[in-house]
Amino acid sequence: MDKIVVMYTVDRNNPKGTWSGTSYALKEALKEKVEVIEVDLHEGLLLKGLRIIGDKFSRNKSSYLFGPLHDSLLQLKANFILNKYRHLPVLEIANEVKIKNRYFLYQDLAIAVLPPIQESLKKDLKKSSGGLLLECSDDELQRKIEVQKKIYNSADKIFFMGNWVADRMKELYPQMSCKFVAVGAGINPEFSAPIKSEILHKENIISFIGIDFDRKAGDLVLEAFKILVEKYDTDAQLYIAGPNCIKTDLTNVNFIGKTEREELEQLLKRSTVFCMPSKFEAYGLVFLEAKSYGLLCIGRNNYEMPYLLSADDEDYLIENDDAENLAKNMFILLNDKQKQLRAINNAGKVYSSNTWESVAEKILNEMSL
Repeated sequence: MDKIVVMYTVDRNNPKGTWSGTSYALKEALKEKVEVIEVDLHEGLLLKGLRIIGDKFSRNKSSYLFGPLHDSLLQLKANFILNKYRHLPVLEIANEVKIKNRYFLYQDLAIAVLPPIQESLKKDLKKSSGGLLLECSDDELQRKIEVQKKIYNSADKIFFMGNWVADRMKELYPQMSCKFVAVGAGINPEFSAPIKSEILHKENIISFIGIDFDRKAGDLVLEAFKILVEKYDTDAQLYIAGPNCIKTDLTNVNFIGKTEREELEQLLKRSTVFCMPSKFEAYGLVFLEAKSYGLLCIGRNNYEMPYLLSADDEDYLIENDDAENLAKNMFILLNDKQKQLRAINNAGKVYSSNTWESVAEKILNEMSL
């Protein structure tokens, strides 16, 4: 295979930032290996309007008009654009359109896995984020699942970032199990390769990164950190990147808001522990980024986190929302110099093993089968 079409909806205000940099980074990695024809499936005003209206009324029957109309028009547009490339295979990145070409999909999540997850999280989360679609009615969610199933059925293969999604889809659709392949994701290339001397001298810092504070269990991290400070008499600092400010009476909690990559890099270089026991995470690339800077990580024993973190080595996976236990393990990781040194020594390997080049190679190998 020496030529493919890569199709996705480009953020025209920030092309390199489309899908948090994923689409652009994967496309550029593919271009290093094959000739790539780029197709921007831009919605335009009409399709964007239909999508917004459909989302707004997703809890009532109006969505049955606007949702299918948007999907049908987008499919017509995609096939019209791709007509002159009908002889070429197409990789759709974070798009789902049934087209006439041989086509493949690259995604972080499938709608079919959501119903039980939604049910367990509806009471905890104030708003939908991370692809959870909490705003959808049960009927609208089921419609989306059926549409997606038809798209999957016509696709050659569906590439997922995470193993947990691919495994779950094989259980839900055993007749299509050979189509679901986990290929991983790459560390954002804007993060520079770590230099050991720059990450060798860690400070007594726990970091948390995430705008979606509730979904990523920021409240639990704050509660556990308060116990850590009061019970273990530590001078540790907690840095929270993402939300501007959350009410707390602790003086050693630092809210740094939305930050640029360079500032995040500096924070990760200084931090000893990265703690984000997210209630839901489709993948969790931030864990790999943290580990590539030599941090010990705390996550949750669910979704992709058990695949990304090594509980037997440098990391810790929580089983529930026990703040006392989380505080205890924060203290252990902050004071385990041997684990810290192993994490620092392993940082370069984490960075080099999780590149978009390796993801591109896996995808192209699967497309050639």
